[in-house]
Amino acid sequence: NTYQCKKDIINPDERKQLLSEARNAVYNNYKTNKGTHTGLQVVSANNDVVKKLVNKINPKLKYSGAVFVKFASKDGIFIHIDDHLGRASCITWALYPPLKDFSPVKYYNEDETFNETVYYEEKPLIITTRNNHSCNNESEVDRYTFQLCFYDPIEKLAELDQKGELFK
Repeated sequence: NTYQCKKDIINPDERKQLLSEARNAVYNNYKTNKGTHTGLQVVSANNDVVKKLVNKINPKLKYSGAVFVKFASKDGIFIHIDDHLGRASCITWALYPPLKDFSPVKYYNEDETFNETVYYEEKPLIITTRNNHSCNNESEVDRYTFQLCFYDPIEKLAELDQKGELFK
């Protein structure tokens, strides 16, 4: 379901810039292809820092875009599989709140029985969105992530990271 990256490509100044942009962005409330409303808010990310980071990705990957994802306090998204083909996997960074208060991603089996809880760490986390998962922000503040999204499966990204080839 997830893979913890060996290294990070975002320095502390870039992280601050990304968080500032995430907090000031105008978000869209995400609806599924079936029109179901969710607690997920999303906006494309495309500034100089993002372009610099995208240029550090292995060009063999099928990159689909960068986004900021926001969950309001005490909000979240139900058990689901992402319906966007360009989000087969994502490299995700926890921007805010601090990790001790940052809500995890929960994964479920095909029958939607609980499988595992995955907590974010300092380094980016690669997640699959092709398995049942959910996220609920239990904190008192908005939750922000920065995500680089791919058509490629998580296994390909993890393999490249293990070889030291995910990032240039």
